[in-house]
Amino acid sequence: MREIENLCVVAMEECAELQQALSKSLRFGFHNYNPETPEKDNAIDILNEYYQLVGVMEMLIDSGEIGHFKAEDIEYVKKSKRCKVSDYKELSRRIGTLTGV
Repeated sequence: MREIENLCVVAMEECAELQQALSKSLRFGFHNYNPETPEKDNAIDILNEYYQLVGVMEMLIDSGEIGHFKAEDIEYVKKSKRCKVSDYKELSRRIGTLTGV
């Protein structure tokens, strides 16, 4: 396995760990915690997994294999995603599949 392939596998694993942290937060509550690690609630676990993923993604970018965005491009992509999520959230509210806050 090449180094870039290894980084891709680690990134995929981090994505899965972030998915798991999000799922556990929905199932048990954001401020609940694993009894084995009471100092770390589910909300902190989400952030921990997110920043681990960011760290691996930065390693992928630093490898030069996947390129990089300029700062203004990053902000554009993030803003575009926020708008898209907001638009679909409103659609979900209109058709009744999203309720509450």
